[in-house]
Amino acid sequence: MKKPFLRSGHEVGYSVKTVGYGASFSKGFQPKENFKDFLNEFSEAFDMTNASYSSLFLSHFSENELILTINEGIFTNEFSELDPLEVEKNLKEIGYSDLLINFILEHQSELYGSDIIQFIAKEGQTLNIRTIDLEYGNSEFQVDL
Repeated sequence: MKKPFLRSGHEVGYSVKTVGYGASFSKGFQPKENFKDFLNEFSEAFDMTNASYSSLFLSHFSENELILTINEGIFTNEFSELDPLEVEKNLKEIGYSDLLINFILEHQSELYGSDIIQFIAKEGQTLNIRTIDLEYGNSEFQVDL
């Protein structure tokens, strides 16, 4: 098992969910072919020590459509203050893939659940992304890829 380096960006006990879907809340979006591998490795990189849930990702995948719920809104990265070359070196030494390393480098200072959803979605579609935040209120926006 690889050493996790991502943590929740929220206080312990704070609950935010990020949901990605297609044209309607009951219709999914089309993910890239390698989305499961990416989500599995991202889960491995996430430190579940203080999590109040048992799985970072909840998904419904059928007929090539995915509705993805992420049990977080924002993530922190223990390497966020380092030079990108140092981050890349550290993550390669731990054994993470180039795909995950490049994603982390693109989002080194800020990483949101919506970034993950956009990354795993195929281009040429419209995504709806909803953030469910019981303390500060829900929000929703669309992204054209």
